[in-house]
Amino acid sequence: MITRHSGSLRDTLCGTASASSASKIDLFPNASDCLYFMDSDRSGEPFPIIISPIDGDVDSLFASVATYYPEMSCISALAHILDHEGLEAYTKMARQSRSKRDSSLQLFSGAIIGEALNSSDQDSSLDDLSYSDCLSSLSFALARCSFIFGPGSAVRTCAKNWQRLGIVGSGYRRKATPVELISQVIFQQQYRSGNRARKASAPDIAATYVDLVSTDMSAAKSYVLREIEARAEILPDTIRAFRGAFDSRLSAYISAMKQLGEARDVSELDRSFLSAFLCNLIQPGSLAHIGLVRKSIEAFPDSLIWYSIIALNDEAAVPRSSLVLKIQRDITKEFLFTTPPTCDVSIAELEVLNRMPLKASMLKPYSNRNLIVSLYPGVEVPWKFEDPRGPLMRSAARAQNTTRATKLLREALDLLQREKGN
Repeated sequence: MITRHSGSLRDTLCGTASASSASKIDLFPNASDCLYFMDSDRSGEPFPIIISPIDGDVDSLFASVATYYPEMSCISALAHILDHEGLEAYTKMARQSRSKRDSSLQLFSGAIIGEALNSSDQDSSLDDLSYSDCLSSLSFALARCSFIFGPGSAVRTCAKNWQRLGIVGSGYRRKATPVELISQVIFQQQYRSGNRARKASAPDIAATYVDLVSTDMSAAKSYVLREIEARAEILPDTIRAFRGAFDSRLSAYISAMKQLGEARDVSELDRSFLSAFLCNLIQPGSLAHIGLVRKSIEAFPDSLIWYSIIALNDEAAVPRSSLVLKIQRDITKEFLFTTPPTCDVSIAELEVLNRMPLKASMLKPYSNRNLIVSLYPGVEVPWKFEDPRGPLMRSAARAQNTTRATKLLREALDLLQREKGN
């Protein structure tokens, strides 16, 4: 059973019977008073499952913990630390049943894989893609948040937090991510629920395609084909050429790229979308031409993301893929506020701790390479943790350790030879 309590930060962290930190309470202002929720059915040492400062200032709470209770740092790995918006999300979630948006999962999967490809090395293929790159994408964060809380303010806050994570330290992205494009793809759910007044600046062809594809792949594809045929002055005889043999489809694509690049009356995002759509027509649903799309990435910056979305949502696509199924598993895994976080730290606490040199001993990550960072309750992504000493210092330390190990091995061999001689 979940019970609600209120008290000082000392009471919340240490329990009212704790005397070891009693003198510290005088150092805290009234702003450190908290609401906290306990689960009486939870086994183990009693600890809150949710902590929310009464004034909503989680940054001050994290700073207070790091200063006066350093042994409790990374407290966001132990309990959900909620500001006013997060507490409201918890309250709504406790009252309402959540409907699963399974129809959007294939769309989300395409965006996640496309974004991971877009940020990977120039020559990398689908086989070279790491699962960590997929989970650290903006598309995954928004898809996961949308699945848990539905489209709305939670997803917008999650997008902002993802951008904040890229600012902390060196981040984990090598290339800029088209945040606006990804947000539009995820937020298309709002249009299907009847809120079409918020259509904003999404490109017409791409927006309508995304609006249709989750419920009817065939209708979405037919719609784009009609739009291309209606633009005969830009793409003459394009559809007829793509109905021919493989070589003719390839030639048609190369010719269409030149024509699209010169089409100034088509928006930049629509040009990227159409270039990806035409590339998929070469071998529908195969994602076999990632390298071909990369060659035109300068002219059509978002085409790789669109290519992945379109290919995975084509009727000819492979119906089962372990990568896609794994992504969808992690998007839809159950989340409850009554279960503790599984992250190493939240983005808000990471920012506070980043004011001092970050050390693995303080953060206690799952691995030496990645922290699991919570962007929003239930939305946890990997973040590459960099050694604050830098690569040169790390190399020097490794070289020193190697030299020491070699010396010890030589001494051991000398000792064995002397023993044999005796």
